Amino acid sequence: MDNKIKIYQFLSQSNAVVSGEKISERLGVSRVTVWKHVKGMIAEGIPITSSPLGYQLDPEEDCLQPFAFGDQLSNVHFFDEVDSTMNLGEKFARDGCPSFTLVIAERQTHGRGRMRRVWASDAGGLYMSVILRPELSVTQASLANLGAAVALNDTLREDYDIPSALKWPNDILVGERKISGFLSQMVSEGELVNHLCIGIGLNVNNMPVEVEPMAISMKQILGKNTRRRDLVISFINRYRKVFETFDGEKIRKRWLEANSTIGKDVSVKTIRETFTGRAIDMDEHGGLLLECEDGCVKTVVHGDCFHQ
Repeated sequence: MDNKIKIYQFLSQSNAVVSGEKISERLGVSRVTVWKHVKGMIAEGIPITSSPLGYQLDPEEDCLQPFAFGDQLSNVHFFDEVDSTMNLGEKFARDGCPSFTLVIAERQTHGRGRMRRVWASDAGGLYMSVILRPELSVTQASLANLGAAVALNDTLREDYDIPSALKWPNDILVGERKISGFLSQMVSEGELVNHLCIGIGLNVNNMPVEVEPMAISMKQILGKNTRRRDLVISFINRYRKVFETFDGEKIRKRWLEANSTIGKDVSVKTIRETFTGRAIDMDEHGGLLLECEDGCVKTVVHGDCFHQ
C-alpha cells in the first residue's frame, strides 16, 4: 500500500493531532519522509493542518484523490479541472483501461450534456465518467445507462433519504427540479459493445440554482455538505451489481418503479422534431412509448423530455 494512502487512513482514523514520530513509527520510515509525503498531500489540496505537535486531517474533508479511496475503489483518476470527463474517459478507454475506471474532476470547463448542451460544473458538484467493458450487444447498451440511473437514484434515496425520482431518458429529479443527469457514449465492434463511457453530473455541494433555476443540489435539500467520496463508493458498489448478473428486464422494471415520467403528458424534443403525447410505458430497449392525440402509439428513442 502506498505511503500516502497509509498516512491518509491513519489521519482519517484520528480526531486529534498525530505526531510525525507516531506516523513514522507506524510506516517504518523517517520523519523527514513523512513530512515530504504530507507536504505533497497538502499541495494536492488535502486539508491537513501542520503544527509543531504534528498533523491533523480536517474532519470535514471531501478528498477525491485516488489514495483517499484506499482499497475500496481502484482505477480512480482525479483532476482539479478538465474540459470534460467524457473526453478524458474516451481517451482512457482507447488506451485500454479496465472496466469501472473512474475519471473524476472538481470542475469542468466544457461539461457536456444532452443535445450538445453545456453542463454547469462549479466546484462542489460531482463530475464523473465511468468506463465500462460489458459483455453486451449493441441493443442492450442503453440499459447500462438506465442501470446507472437506477443505482444512483437508489443511493440518493436509501443513503441520504432524498425523495428523488427518474425522468426519461436519463435525469434524476427531486420534485420537478434536476439534481443529476447522465450522458453515454458507446464504441462497438460489430454487434457487440467494445466499451461504454457513462458521464454523470450530480449536484452535491454546489449551488446550481444560480445558473439554472430549475436545478437543485443535495446541499440545498439536506442543509449541509455531503462527502462525495462516500457517495461515489456507494454508487459504484450498487452499479457493479447490475453487471454481476445483467438482466435487462429487471433494470427496466426497477426504472419503471422509480420513475416520474410514465403517466404524464410530455413533449420530447429532438434536434429536428418535437413529439407530444402521454407517456404510457418504456420498451425493452429504453424507448419511451407515447400515446398521441390521434390514439396511435409512437416509440421515441432519444430527445429531451419535458413534463407538462
